Amino acid sequence: GGDDDGDFDAGTRTVFVHDRHQNAASGERFADNKSRTGKYTLLTFLPKAIFEQFRRLANLYFLFISALQQIPNVSPTGNFTTAVPLAGVVALSIVKEAYKNWQRHRQDREVNNRLVHVLVARADAAPGGTFERVRFAEP
Repeated sequence: GGDDDGDFDAGTRTVFVHDRHQNAASGERFADNKSRTGKYTLLTFLPKAIFEQFRRLANLYFLFISALQQIPNVSPTGNFTTAVPLAGVVALSIVKEAYKNWQRHRQDREVNNRLVHVLVARADAAPGGTFERVRFAEP
């Protein structure tokens, strides 16, 4: 709690209800309204996608077996008998995940650029406010 003497703490901020222009002028940073459903960015895609692939027990098992096959005189099969198929399966899965993530980013852009009606209350407007058309992602 705190006392109710009207003084503001250094950590407080003021939000102007139904006045996004005043909020923008205040210099405060507010969360935007953008929709983000993509799992990856360009920077994080490869590390996260490889991590996701080897979280699967089957892929981890075949990675271990292919590592054992690289040791001379341990495996009666060739060095790459397991590694090549594993690399192919992991690569195809990563390509599929990249395509799905690209689709999510494309759908996010479509939703964020959609025009919507927003109720805005202003002193010079009709009682109850008026509707303005803005992009969905605008604050």
